[in-house]
Formats: sequence, structure tokens, C-alpha cells
Amino acid sequence: MADVKQYVNIDPTKPDLRKELAAKQVGRNVVVAATVSPKKPGIWVYFEMKSTAKNIVPSLEDANFSADKLKHLKGRVGGLPGTSTRCAKTDAKGVARLVIKLSEFGGDEFTVEAYVKGKKGKKKTLQSDKLIVWRRMYYQVSRFKGGPKGAGRTGVFLPVPTLTWPTIKTEFEAREHNIEMVDESSKDLITRRANVVNTEDEDVLKKSAREGYDPKNREPLVMRVVLVNQLASPAEAWLQQIVTVGEDAVVTVTAPNKLWVDESLPRTEDWAIEAEWHREKGDPWEPLDRKYLRRLSINQFTISFGDIKKKGFFDWFRKVRVRIKLRYLDGSTNGLSWYNTIWLAAENMHKGARTPDAKLQTAIHESGHYIGMVPAGQSTQYTGHDHTGGHCNTGLSAAEKAGAHYGGLSGTCVMFGENADSRTGHFCGECDKSVRTRTIIKTAMPASWV
Repeated sequence: MADVKQYVNIDPTKPDLRKELAAKQVGRNVVVAATVSPKKPGIWVYFEMKSTAKNIVPSLEDANFSADKLKHLKGRVGGLPGTSTRCAKTDAKGVARLVIKLSEFGGDEFTVEAYVKGKKGKKKTLQSDKLIVWRRMYYQVSRFKGGPKGAGRTGVFLPVPTLTWPTIKTEFEAREHNIEMVDESSKDLITRRANVVNTEDEDVLKKSAREGYDPKNREPLVMRVVLVNQLASPAEAWLQQIVTVGEDAVVTVTAPNKLWVDESLPRTEDWAIEAEWHREKGDPWEPLDRKYLRRLSINQFTISFGDIKKKGFFDWFRKVRVRIKLRYLDGSTNGLSWYNTIWLAAENMHKGARTPDAKLQTAIHESGHYIGMVPAGQSTQYTGHDHTGGHCNTGLSAAEKAGAHYGGLSGTCVMFGENADSRTGHFCGECDKSVRTRTIIKTAMPASWV
């Protein structure tokens, strides 16, 4: 028995989509043929179609018979596995051909046995094939170029993140998902437009998605992947405080939020936007050089300046008012999916470099979004609860599922909304089923993205 992979999501009328695949391997319609011996025309050949118990589609009857014909099929009870038979006459060369329409769900398998009936109806098998439903998608990966760090930063260059893709491919081909991911060459290193990509800066996102991308007429099956250092969004706020300044005093200030850290900028220019001071209420505010400001920890910084003019000889410890416009971390994410592009982060602003396993999980998670996971109607699907889009709550208790916030909880499916320690790099049982139902037809990259 020959195993035949059939890529049902590829349009057979578009040869560029199928790449090296033969035309007969793409589309839901499969031509099966059998030759009789001796080769004679007009011989009836029967094609018996069977499905397996694991199939999402239990039978090919609905796809291959008219509504009127279905009314007359005997023994049609909807059980598993489904079995039905069609027939065709041989041509002048003794070949009988039949077009069979497959399901569109990955991992569905159908055996097709071609036979003729001999004396007393005895079956003589001519050939038998197993038709297996597959889907195909292409992907192109580019990375931000390395770049120099800002003044006062340790190290010389900002890193260029990397990702091992075979593990991701394996997850989508496993457990009857049958999604074949094909690497398409693209420009590896692209312009570093920011060390920390602002997730609200659509211009940067669009430009990074477009650079080095080549649709090669295979849209909408091309997933664009951009590897960046960090993905986050900033916010700004003024912080005002009274501090006591002595000779060469160092004052520690605790900010209410995590400070923004961008290593491509000088240490005192990324989180400290501007600073001012004055002695008394009513006095005019004067600029405070940011050289006096230094970040100490996640939400702390120091002020150290001793050259404020004294009011008198004994004015050793001078109280001043300081106000600083801070840029702080408003939100961060490990991955982002938009149209046919996903952006993957190698670092977290305050947690540092992410582990290879964490990055792989994010890549699988965002690729899951690319194919339309997690669909509405799935028993474990949720939206909101601190996360954007459809996600999976497998692993949460009933009480946790009823809560308003899922941040920090122990979801186990790769489609849980964040990289929890408990999260695996695999689709759960419910998501397994949904992955098989995804058709892998995605909106192409907008032509307006430049």
C-alpha cells in the first residue's frame, strides 16, 4: 500500500504555491487510477473508500456523493470507520479513473482500494493506496542586525537573537497536525530600528516586516518571522520629590513603576526624559543635568549633585524639590502576531535574556496564532484575562478559570497566554484537535507596508 501525501490547502491552479510538489499532490481533489489486465475498455472498477477511527471526518460520502445518491446508500449509519464505494469504467487503455474529494483536516486518512468483481462477485484487488491529508505553509526568518550599545553600557554590541527552527517544525508535524513548514530563503540581517521595539509603533513594525521579505507568489501561505531583542511599550509620567542634598550626597529615589531601559541609548537618557529642581515653592524651576541621575535597580535611581549654591556658610544640607519626567515600562510581550508576520523577542527588559526553551515556546505559540488558534467554540478557549486574542486555559483550576486575571497562573498548554514555568512547548489535547482543523489560509502582508 502506497502512502500519498495530499496538501489540501494549496490551490492547484497556482504552481508557484506548490513549489516542488507535483500538481497531483495539491488540492482536495485526488485522481485515483487503476489498470485492469488484460487491458480492456468498459470494465467496471470499484473504488472502496475507508476512513480510520481517528479521523475528524468519519466518511467521504458527503463530499463525494450527491444528496440524492446519499439517500439511497445502504448501511449509512454514521459510525466509524466510514466506508463507501464508487465505481468507474475503464478507457481504451484499460484504465479506470476517479476523482475523490478529501477532507480538509490534517491527519485524516483514507484508504482507497481499487478492485474488479470476478465470477460470483469475488473481489480481485488491483491496487490500494492510503491518502493522507496534509497542509503546507512557508516561513521566512530575519533578524535585527547587531549594533553598538549606548554610552555607559557594558559590552560592545547589542546581540543578534537566534532561534532553532527544527523544533518548531516538529511540533506542527506531530500528532496528526500534519502542517509541513518549509523554509524560504530571505535576507537574514535587517536594519535595527530600535533595541526595544515599541509594540505601539506601527511604523517600525511594518518596516521590519517588509525588509528582506519576498512573497514569491506564495502568499498567503508565507509566514514572516522577525527576531528582535525586546518588545515592549513605554509610558511617561512626572515624579516630584523633596530631597536633602549635602556635600556629594547620594539620594535614592523609588519610582512607582519599573523604569524603561534601552541599551541602545546612554544610561541616563532612556528612562530619565528631563529633570528640573528649585529650592523653594515659588522659585523658578531650573534644568537638572541628567548626569546627576543614575539608575540603581528596576524602579530605583539615585540623585547626586553637590553644586547647588548655598544660601549661607552653614547651609550644608540643602533641601530642594526635584521633578523628573520618567519613561517607564507600561507593558511587555514575548511575541506579537499581526497579519502574516510574527515578531519574537530574545530578551525581557527586567528579566534579561530568555532561555532557548522559552523562545521556542513563544515561536510555537505565535505560529499557532498565525494559523488561527485558539478558535472560538473550543472548550478550553478564552479571551481577555490579561491576554490578547484567543488562548487556552488548560491546566488552570475551576477557581482560577473563574477569576478575572490569568497573569502568573500555571497554564500548561503552549497556547496559554504567557510563558509560565508550567507551560509546555506542546499543544494540549484540545488544541491538538483544533490545530488539525486549521486551513492554513492567512491574510497576506498588506501592500501598504513599506
